[in-house]
Amino acid sequence: MSLPSRKPYEGASRRLLLAFDIGTTFSGISYSILDPGYVPEIRPVTRFPSQERVGGDTKIPTVIYYDQAGRTRAIGAETLAEGIEADAEEHGWVKAHWFKLHLRPKSRESLILQKSDPVPPLPENKTVTEVLADYIEYLQRCAKQYIEETHHNGSKLWDSVEDDVIYVLTHPNGWGGPQQAQMREAAILAGIIPDSDEGRSRISFVTEGEASLQFCLSNGLSIAGDNGHSGVLIVDAGGGTIDVTSYRKLDDGSFEEIAIPGSGRLTLSGEVVAKFFEPSISCIVEAIKTQQQTAHFPLKSVFLVGGFSASAWLYEKVKEAIEPLGITVSRPDTHVNKAVSNGAVAFYLDGVVRARVSRLTYGIETHVDYDSANPSHRPRAHLVRPHTVHGKPVLSDRFSCILPKLCSDIRELGKKKIDILAYCGGSSPAWINDEADQYVSICTVKADISSVKPEFGMTELKAQIAYWENGVEKRGLAQVVYGA
Repeated sequence: MSLPSRKPYEGASRRLLLAFDIGTTFSGISYSILDPGYVPEIRPVTRFPSQERVGGDTKIPTVIYYDQAGRTRAIGAETLAEGIEADAEEHGWVKAHWFKLHLRPKSRESLILQKSDPVPPLPENKTVTEVLADYIEYLQRCAKQYIEETHHNGSKLWDSVEDDVIYVLTHPNGWGGPQQAQMREAAILAGIIPDSDEGRSRISFVTEGEASLQFCLSNGLSIAGDNGHSGVLIVDAGGGTIDVTSYRKLDDGSFEEIAIPGSGRLTLSGEVVAKFFEPSISCIVEAIKTQQQTAHFPLKSVFLVGGFSASAWLYEKVKEAIEPLGITVSRPDTHVNKAVSNGAVAFYLDGVVRARVSRLTYGIETHVDYDSANPSHRPRAHLVRPHTVHGKPVLSDRFSCILPKLCSDIRELGKKKIDILAYCGGSSPAWINDEADQYVSICTVKADISSVKPEFGMTELKAQIAYWENGVEKRGLAQVVYGA
């Protein structure tokens, strides 16, 4: 299946869409100039300052060297300069790498969806938000220089769009609201958006798996069976990590997730001799088999992207292991190392994924009227308290599910300020104090009106105020606060 033809941009004025793929080890930039009435074209940035050869790599190291005063001395493509490591040692520079992994969910072991080796420490007196902000500011400068040098009247073009740029930031599978909030704060600190509701709204997020799906479909890869009863698995293997995400195509041509995405760490990275590839191949094959078992539709296709998929040997080995299971294995015939950044732009323009499954069971703490005949109430009789309004005996500490795990349908909330809880256990949640250590407050929804509707199924959690006026439902924005 290839995607339907992209429609002309319908906006009132020219805008710039920038996608930053900040990977663990390498990063990339793609963009699209949105002109009213014209079909948007996706382009990667293929030249960076300090690159020795013109038309260089589309991805650059996610590395920063800081001096002892905390100033950046070399960043991105600059860190590839000959003698940089000797300069760093001579001047006492500190290398920041793999810093993105300091954003990983880590409030509880069961919320850590990636298993990885210890992460190198951040430079002294630097937070992950500050380091990420330095890198985002660098990517912004690279995009500006590339567009100014590549397009006709490039400086004039940049000046016309720089105050209203749309950004798409990518992140690994398993990351959620807290990580997105930190990335948005880094963008503000980098100065690419103002610290306002309007500025914050100019940033969207997409998982690397979903961006890769968009890239594969945009490049003509087809799904075996191509119907709503079979699924496709995106395997992003590269940079020392592996991410897997499963989708199925719906009747209207859109896609929905059919399993919770998975992540892991490859044993080896880089192009080494064949025998050293074996542990990584085993990791990829096991990840595919695990996803096949958890998806609630049969997987018939695997799209392999990421740096490892550029290896013909690896690709053939994965095919040999997987195709006997009745699953076809494909990879794009264009540069797979720009799959995420190009796919992130396509996500904003085309948006083929319409539904995403919840990774955990979400809900709120409530109270219920005490019922002495209820067998689950009687052991809690000592916790009964009179209601502060009507005085009837009630039990608090009741978990009220608003979104079960692996679902996308949600019921309404009904308070002005509510903590959204994530249940991390394996049973059906009912009473919070039965497994108190299995509940985590992930964020707070704040609104001035009691009827609030959180929006799940998008790429980030949002909430709205909902109320009725003269028989008509009206909605407004509510604030989702993480770490409140």
